[in-house]
Amino acid sequence: MYASVRQYTIKSGHEKVDEAAQEVQAGLGPIISKAPGFVAYYVLDAGNNVVAAISLFESKAAADTADGMVADWIMQHLTSFVSSPPNVVEGEVIAQAAK
Repeated sequence: MYASVRQYTIKSGHEKVDEAAQEVQAGLGPIISKAPGFVAYYVLDAGNNVVAAISLFESKAAADTADGMVADWIMQHLTSFVSSPPNVVEGEVIAQAAK
């Protein structure tokens, strides 16, 4: 399994975080969930106008394919919310636990 974590800084104002989350849930969620090799996608409010997106895929190739879809969607829909490019950490999942 392959994971990526993207950390975005949202422009000031908590309502912006809520608005961005609604946009992601309605628009990006359905797109990324249809990507080949998709496993899961989570977005969390990390406080201080920081949002983190966690994506899980079956392989790096699947994640790379989805990355293009995600980047295009963000450029089209979230540029008014995001104050800078995301910090990205990604790699093979080497340990896991699930219920």
